[in-house]
Amino acid sequence: MPLNGSSTFGSKHSSPLQSNGVLHVSDPHKQRSPTREDVPQRAFQDQAKESPPCDGALRQHDVSRIHEKDIENMAKEELQKQLVEQVELRKKLEREFQSLKDNFQDQMKRELSYREEMVQQLHIVRDTLCSELDQERKARYAIQQKLKEAHDALHHFSCKMLTPRHCTGACTFKPPLLPP
Repeated sequence: MPLNGSSTFGSKHSSPLQSNGVLHVSDPHKQRSPTREDVPQRAFQDQAKESPPCDGALRQHDVSRIHEKDIENMAKEELQKQLVEQVELRKKLEREFQSLKDNFQDQMKRELSYREEMVQQLHIVRDTLCSELDQERKARYAIQQKLKEAHDALHHFSCKMLTPRHCTGACTFKPPLLPP
């Protein structure tokens, strides 16, 4: 490549400029020859001038890759956020379920306790009623015995005292011992 106006080594400006470590001289007759340090820089600059569409494509590809990474990261963050929300919701539902389960078990225990108490009270009522019924039977039997004794005494009185001729002698009445 020639070292005149199209090159970055020789510029037509009146003052020397330094760009990327390369000294630019304003006088075209006093231009220095390229050194080893200048050659890689010159090659890089030539490559940059020759391949701007490629470089733009690479930059475009890098930008699209960065956008893809950003989208992936955003998607991952969104999924992570949704996962955290789902985990929190599941924990909340598990706590509510456990609370309902505990309440149900407590209510069942109270219900069973209430039923057991009612059964005990029913047993007490049954035992009391059976006892009273037995006492009633005994009292009724005692009354029946007294009525039979009174009937027999009345029959004996009527047989012996009032009309002795009607008595067949089949009376089984035994008079109580009367005082003399």
